[in-house]
Amino acid sequence: MTEAELKFANELHYAVKGHLINPNYSDEEIKKISDSYLKRLWGNHERLVYCSEHFEKAWRHRQNGFTEDTRFK
Repeated sequence: MTEAELKFANELHYAVKGHLINPNYSDEEIKKISDSYLKRLWGNHERLVYCSEHFEKAWRHRQNGFTEDTRFK
């Protein structure tokens, strides 16, 4: 899984669940999550816009090596 695919999957997951995907999940599990949440959010793209700022903050936090809590309010 590429970095861009992983980020997009995490963005979808964040839009639905409010936190990033567990870093211990396999690529196969992440692909299933991505497929499922893409279908769930289809036609509700406003949700991605609404949470994009918080997602980017959580993603930077994860990229800097932190994994304990990726929920930002």
